[in-house]
Amino acid sequence: MLEKNASGFATYLRLLRYVGRYWIAFVGAILGLVIHSAAEIAFVDLLGYITDTVSAMTAPAEAQSTPPSSGFTASVAQSFAGDSSLSNSAVII
Repeated sequence: MLEKNASGFATYLRLLRYVGRYWIAFVGAILGLVIHSAAEIAFVDLLGYITDTVSAMTAPAEAQSTPPSSGFTASVAQSFAGDSSLSNSAVII
């Protein structure tokens, strides 16, 4: 069992040696994958923020209308517009 793990590790190191000539493209591809993953997470957070903001803007007058306060997108929007985004009836994206 240990030989298979060592053989697999040796194969992995051999494959990485082939990539050595193209290390700039390899690092760029890994960086692109990380940026793409972060963008997918941010997009889901943005959709949640938009949904919560539209829900707060269209709530009845007797309901408490406060901008969403959770998530990365909400913190960025509040740093740019403050708490006045709902009083101006504008969605900050």
